[in-house]
Formats: sequence, structure tokens, C-alpha cells
Amino acid sequence: MPHPKTYDVLIDGIYYYLCEESKTAIVSNDMDFFDSYEYCGDIVIPDSFCYDGVSYKVDSICSGIFQRPGNRDNSHMTSITIPDAVRTIADQLFLNCTALKSVKLGKGIRYIGANAFAGCTALTTIKSDNLLRYIGANAFNGCSDLKEVCISSPLVSIIEENTFLGCASLTSFQIPENVTTIGRCAFQGCAQLDSVTMGKQIQVIREYAFDGCMALKELMLPEKIDTIRFSAFRNCKSLAKVTLPEGLTKIDDDLFNGCVSLRKVSIPTSVQSIGYNAFRNCSSLAIINIPEGISLISYATFWGCSSLTEISIPKTVKKIDREAFMQSKSLSMCI
Repeated sequence: MPHPKTYDVLIDGIYYYLCEESKTAIVSNDMDFFDSYEYCGDIVIPDSFCYDGVSYKVDSICSGIFQRPGNRDNSHMTSITIPDAVRTIADQLFLNCTALKSVKLGKGIRYIGANAFAGCTALTTIKSDNLLRYIGANAFNGCSDLKEVCISSPLVSIIEENTFLGCASLTSFQIPENVTTIGRCAFQGCAQLDSVTMGKQIQVIREYAFDGCMALKELMLPEKIDTIRFSAFRNCKSLAKVTLPEGLTKIDDDLFNGCVSLRKVSIPTSVQSIGYNAFRNCSSLAIINIPEGISLISYATFWGCSSLTEISIPKTVKKIDREAFMQSKSLSMCI
């Protein structure tokens, strides 16, 4: 039994629904032909077209039309141009389009859905206009060839979880100026990311946000940050310098675990506790201050800090957990 008809007209290789009342068109596909047909090559969706003497404006794209049955990869579409009237990139719209190298977003895009470009392993560049309001979780997850991202919209307020997870070719990123939260695993595994410019409005960095960003060398964290969750900078093996803001109350668990190039950390006076494994295996760490007010140094906090020679413990510290300084072989003095 055939599927219900999923298009009204086929023009220049693109299927459309026609909305006669509004004179608009929606990009679709032919479900009866879909098992053998897929969009191929370089796709240019026009701003408008004429049919039967009527001009139609293209203003949306149906979800799922670029995916093959059984969630098989679409390995034939290489580029796509999206018209300015389109406002939304639907959830999973380009999921696993593994040959897609280039996307030209229209100026009207306001919403990029969850998993919109996830698994687009050939995608190299993405640029959006200043009207963009939201980017969903996992939007670019696994885009391993993605090298350049330009998202400058002041309307974006959150980098959702896993947004750029595994974008191993991404080298730099400028976080939009009004972002307040960087989500869980947002940049995890971005192994070549060596430069991140933080917006001044950031308040929260979630767990594993930059875990495994092995090329990241320096971080200037904005003054408004008051929460950095566990393992946010774990295994940032090139990170040599970080400035923590006043207002931060906790150095969370595993925060800098495995940051083998980290040489100096200045802990702000607002910090009250240091979590377990916080500086574990920071083998280059030679200088660290522990300010008055800290009451707890947790389990294995400075385990393996083999370059640390001296540390001053303030009177406010009530407890030092077991193995806090284990394998810190150069440490000869605790005051």
C-alpha cells in the first residue's frame, strides 16, 4: 500500500508541498520513492519559484526528508543552500548526512534543533546570522571535520549539552556575548581546540564541558562565573594557565585532573572547598595558593603533583583527606 502523498510538485529535483492560501512552499520528498531516492549532490533551495503562474515563497523544510529508511546514512548530498525565509532547522534534519561538506544557512534562521547536524562527519564550516536564538543539544555532535564555527548572535543564551562533542578538528571558538551557561560535554573531545573566547555573561560551566580539549593552552574565565562543575577541564593536557574568578565557591572534583602542563593556579578567596582529584596528576604544577577560608582539602586533591615543592595550609583548613598529596614527590614543606 503506498504512503499518503507527501508532495504536490517536483521542480528542479526538489519536492514541495504547496500552501495556496499563503503562497508558500515546504520542502519535502517522495515517500513512495524514498527507499531508492535521496537528495544528491549540491542542493540549492530557491527563495521562491513560480508554478501555474503563481509565485511561491519557500519558508520551511520538513523534518526527516534527508534521512534514509532505517536511519541509514545519507552519503550523497554534498552541499545545501537554505533560503532566507526558512526560520527553523528541525531536530535531526541532517542527521548522519556523512557527505555534507557545506551548508549555507539563510539569514532568517532562528532555531537549530537537537541533533540537527549530528554525525555530519564531512562538514567543515558553519556560519549563522545575528537572528539565531537557539542551538539544540547535540546539534553538531560528531562533526569530526568541522573547523570553523561563526555564531555571533547576541540572542543565543546557552550552549546546550554535547553541542560540539567530538568536533576534533575545531581549532577556535568565540562564545556569543550573552551566553550564560555552557552545557555538559559541550566541547568534550575537541582535541585541536586551542583558543576559546568567553563571553562576559557566563555564569555556569557544566561538567565535562571542555574535557579532553588537549590543545587548549590558556583560559580567562569571566568574573560572573560562580559555578564550574566537576571534570570541566579534565585532561586539558596543554592548559598552562587559568585565572579563576572571585565568586567561585568550590574547586569541584576532578576539575583539572590530568592537566599535565598546568604550572600555576591562583585560587580566589571566595573558594571554600577543594574537591577530590581536583589537581590530580598536574605534574607541572609548581605554585598554588590556598587562601584563608578553605576548610577542606579532599581525597587525592594533589595526587601526583610531582613539581609542587611548597604549599601553605591556612588555619581555616579543618580536614585534609587521605592521600591528598600522594605521589607529590618534590613536596618538602607544608606550613
